[in-house]
Formats: sequence, C-alpha cells, structure tokens
Amino acid sequence: MQLKNIKEHIDVVKVLMRKYAVIGDVYTLISSKPFCKSSIEIGPYIFDDQIDLIEMNCTSEDGIPQVTMSNHIIQGNKTTDVTSISTKTTSSHPHPSKTLSFSSYFNSSFNNSVFVCNVSQQLPATYNQSYQGSCSFGPILFLPLFSVAVTPSEIIFSKVKNHILKCTSNVSEVNLSWTRIPTHWKYDIKESDASIELTVLDTGSDVCSVNIHNVLVTTEI
Repeated sequence: MQLKNIKEHIDVVKVLMRKYAVIGDVYTLISSKPFCKSSIEIGPYIFDDQIDLIEMNCTSEDGIPQVTMSNHIIQGNKTTDVTSISTKTTSSHPHPSKTLSFSSYFNSSFNNSVFVCNVSQQLPATYNQSYQGSCSFGPILFLPLFSVAVTPSEIIFSKVKNHILKCTSNVSEVNLSWTRIPTHWKYDIKESDASIELTVLDTGSDVCSVNIHNVLVTTEI
C-alpha cells in the first residue's frame, strides 16, 4: 500500500512538472539588425544596360516566437510589396536565422529604386516586448545615355562680331561648360536647360578661323 502511494505521488509530480514546462516556455527576443545584400553593385549603370537575373537577400537572426519578415521595392513615392514572390530559407548553424530572397530582372525601369527588408518580432502580451528592424540596399542608379552636339563645327570670324557657339544635350540631368577658350577672346556665356551658349564678342583680330573641336565642352552628370 505504501509503494502504491509513492507511485501515485511520483505520477502527480510528473504531471506538475509537465505543466510547469508549458507555463515556463522560454522566449528569445532578437537583438541584431537584419543584413541586406545583393548579387549586383549599386551602380551607376547606363539606361541601355540589361542586367541579368539578380537576387536581393535579407538575413535575420530568428527567435522564439519566430520573426516576421517582408520585402519591398521603393521607387519614388511608390512602394511594391514583393514578399509573396520572395523565397524563404532557414538555418540553424551557427545560430537560428532566416533569409528572405527576392529575384528579378533589373533594368532601367528600376532606376533609383531601393530594396527594403522589414523584420519584426512580438513576444506575448504579458512580456510587453517587441522588436522592429530593417535593412536596405540601393538606390540602384541608371544614368541616361546622353549625347552632346556643338554648332557650328567651324566658324570664320571677320569684322562681324557676336558669333554664337551653342552646345546642347539630349538630357537635362547634365552640366555643360566651355573650356580651352582663347584667353584674348571677349565673350559671354549663357546657360539654360540642357544647353550652353558661348557668344564671342571680340577675337582680338579682324579675321580669325576657329575649329570648334579646339574649344571643348565638358559634361558632368
């Protein structure tokens, strides 16, 4: 009878221990920021460049409960959630982690876009603790394929003054400037959107032939 009572007591203790184990679940709140990387450089690239399939990866440590991750592409005021078309992988070595990967063909349509990964974790309400973190890659930059034209290509100065040399570009995101202007010239420079004018007021002689290739225009984006 005594042995029976001891056995019953042991069974009760086991039940209590199992209940305690459930009540005493250990939660781990992550503390490290996620890490974003890409299979390409930020750029810049030329608008006509076609980039092969690239991959954006976001890696975060994992905890208990598991973290929630989302991927977005931000371009100007537009934000596109690409989480549903991202691939999720997990790892336990050297510590629990989770990676969310997004793949796409990137070209100039993604100009000035930023890849953003958001990570969050919420412990049970009684703990009143949570984590919010993010990482990003970009902006991915594409430069316009621009051209520059100078008119006229050659000019002969005579007694007629105020000859105008004009340089124009097909894009506005470019700075133009004249260089190698002969030091004895008297001139004015007028700048406008995607163009720059050089008005030659006086060349210092009655007759002067100038090849415009010797008067250079420099460009800067």
